[in-house]
Amino acid sequence: MLISGKAVAEEILKKLKKEIDNRKLKPGLAIILAGDNPASRIYVNNKVKAASRIGIQATLYEFSENEQRKCLNVIDQLNNDSKVDGIIIQYPIFQSWNFDELVKKINPTKDVDGFLENSPFSGATALGVWEMINAFAKEEGFKKGEEFLKGKKIIILGKGKTAF
Repeated sequence: MLISGKAVAEEILKKLKKEIDNRKLKPGLAIILAGDNPASRIYVNNKVKAASRIGIQATLYEFSENEQRKCLNVIDQLNNDSKVDGIIIQYPIFQSWNFDELVKKINPTKDVDGFLENSPFSGATALGVWEMINAFAKEEGFKKGEEFLKGKKIIILGKGKTAF
């Protein structure tokens, strides 16, 4: 079975846009980039573009390696900003920085990646996988992900901070 990742991503974005429009939301997302990984920069730019397309105000905050204290202060400001609903720290960060220290500064209600124990977004990766399965199902002509999965064995391999 060949399924287009772009088509699946587009389906998920359409669903999110519809929910944002129906609920008349104006979500704000803060993305922190504190690293020099070129792939991370591309990934973050794609996040900002996709967010904009579906009605999310995504703002990128970039820091150089010597600005860790400034980054921690900005996280405090974002926690108290009512226009910011979620915060993401793009991984990997500078090797000299402590990722867990940054995450622990985030207000759990704004921890979009679900790293903090009391985040309302815990299981965000699992939810993302479920959304992909539903999109795959739709691409294959099924109405529900459960129908698509019937009789199949699926293994999901993950690596990194957001693997579940």
